[in-house]
Amino acid sequence: MFGMVAVQGIRMLQQVDFHNDKNLLVAAISIGLGLGVTVQPEIVQQLPKTVQLLFSSGILMASLSAVLLNWLFNSKNPQPEMSEEDGLNEK
Repeated sequence: MFGMVAVQGIRMLQQVDFHNDKNLLVAAISIGLGLGVTVQPEIVQQLPKTVQLLFSSGILMASLSAVLLNWLFNSKNPQPEMSEEDGLNEK
């Protein structure tokens, strides 16, 4: 079962344009936050119990951060794109 979910997630990520630095940043931060609360659950111990219940789940933390960051970075207000020479991606 876990293998099917993982493979489906990989298939979905293949459709993402990782040449766009914003998409790369969203994926990296979301994976980092999801793994962070999973590996170090002490991070959320100082929060109220209700908030702990929500934010101690790595899946929920990664999902929420991905949605919020994607909304923040890829909103409807288009900003001028940087050229490949100015970005972080290598040629």
